Amino acid sequence: RRFDPLFDKTVADFQPAIIHANCIRSALLIPSDCRLPILLHDRDGAFPFFITRLLANRFQNLHIVAISPLVADKWRSLLPDDCIHIVPNGFDLNAIAAVPPAMKNDSAMFRLLQIADFSPWKRHDRFLSLLAKLKPQISNMKAVIKGRIRDQQGERLLNDLKQTASKLGLDDILTFNTADESALPEIAAADVVVSCSDGEPFGRTIVEALALGKPVAACRGGGLDAL
Repeated sequence: RRFDPLFDKTVADFQPAIIHANCIRSALLIPSDCRLPILLHDRDGAFPFFITRLLANRFQNLHIVAISPLVADKWRSLLPDDCIHIVPNGFDLNAIAAVPPAMKNDSAMFRLLQIADFSPWKRHDRFLSLLAKLKPQISNMKAVIKGRIRDQQGERLLNDLKQTASKLGLDDILTFNTADESALPEIAAADVVVSCSDGEPFGRTIVEALALGKPVAACRGGGLDAL
């Protein structure tokens, strides 16, 4: 409601022909009386159905650009098919391939990497279980979990994961990297990239890993099935 006057002034000043909402949350800022065409760029795999239904009912001319079939599916019962478009994320593959590794490549080490912000659906616990199984078999293994902490839930999850890693005897082989920076150097230094998520909407880091020539092990489901 506080945003409505700013939105109305912007529309009056610029007289746009279309409104681009960069995610579902930004679409929720658009006043309900807006009659302009709205292009919603959706990157969320899971979202409360009542929110998507609210947006579909609120706007008369809503079009969805989804990054994967999984993301598009939640709109299928709400909008006509010609209002739902699937456009995968774009990548500068040459620039990705040229990224130097975060550390000097050491052929004596076998590096496993999980790129996943600290949210429960990223399933870091699966990665820890994998490391516990592999540790007795691979004596030269090192592992990194790289992800951002976005909220207090993420902080609690990180603490829980560190405790679990200690109980599994992984402290000597596992590092947590929470720096808010590009993951590409870590990917460039890895031997294998692992994705353990439940219903990954697209799988950006998997594309980046493949562009860097890294093998990927991933759980089935979500947007990964379309890659």
